[in-house]
Amino acid sequence: MPESASDGQDLAGLIQELTARSVSEQARTLQRYRELVERVAAGQLDPETVRLQYDRLLAEQSAQFARDVATLGARYYEAVLELNGAYVERLFDRVAGAARVDPVDAVVDEPEEDLAEDDTPSLAELTLEGTVGATVEATFLIENKRAEPADVIFLLSDFTSDGSEPFRAALELDPPRFALPPYGERSVTLRLLLDKAQFAPGQTYRGALLIRGLDDLQLQLKIAVAEKPAAPKRARSASARSPAAKRPRARRSTGS
Repeated sequence: MPESASDGQDLAGLIQELTARSVSEQARTLQRYRELVERVAAGQLDPETVRLQYDRLLAEQSAQFARDVATLGARYYEAVLELNGAYVERLFDRVAGAARVDPVDAVVDEPEEDLAEDDTPSLAELTLEGTVGATVEATFLIENKRAEPADVIFLLSDFTSDGSEPFRAALELDPPRFALPPYGERSVTLRLLLDKAQFAPGQTYRGALLIRGLDDLQLQLKIAVAEKPAAPKRARSASARSPAAKRPRARRSTGS
C-alpha cells in the first residue's frame, strides 16, 4: 500500500479514536453529575455544603485549568515550530543537493540571438510561423538527467507584440503534465491557434513557457504571423493544339 494512503488511514483512525474518547468523557461527566444530584436528593449530602464546595472548587479549578490549557497551547506551538523547521531544513537540503546535477533539458532549436540574462534560466527560443486562422505546431524534448524522478508542469505567460496589450492565448500542450523517471525523456507537442481576434498578419509575438520540474526553466516563444498568401491567378483557357504530324512521303522507286 502506498505510504500516503497508509498515512491517510492512520489519520482517519486517530480522529475516530479521539471522537470516541470525547463522547465517552462527556457521558462520564454526565453520569457523575447525576450521581451527585441523586445523593443530595436522598439526603446523603447537605445541599448548602455541596453548593459552597462546588463554587469554591470551580473557582480554583478554573484558574488551574486555564493555566494548563495555556501551557499545552505553548507546547503545541513549540512542536509546530520544530516540525516546520525540520521540513524547511529538509527542503533546502534537497534543493541544494539537486542543484549540483544537470537540470531537465528541453531540446529545441537554439536562438539566433543571445537572450538577456535574468533570474530564470532560458533554455532556447522556439519559433513558430503561420497565417491567421491556422494552427501552428511544434514538438520539443524534455530530458531528465537526474537520478531521481521529476514531476514536470508548464506555466505560460501572456503574449506581447509591439504596440499591443499583453493577452492570454489558447496554447495547448500534449501532455500538459507528466512524471519523468530518472534519466527518462518525453516529447511534448505544442499547438497554438492563431485566432484573428488576437493575432494580426505581419506581426511578431513573444511569450515565455516556464517548465517547472527539478528547476524552473524557461522556453522563449516567438510567433511570426505571416501575411495571407495571395489567391492564385486563374490560368486563361486556351486550346493547345499540337502541331500536325507530317505524313511520310512515299518515294518513287526508279529503276537502276
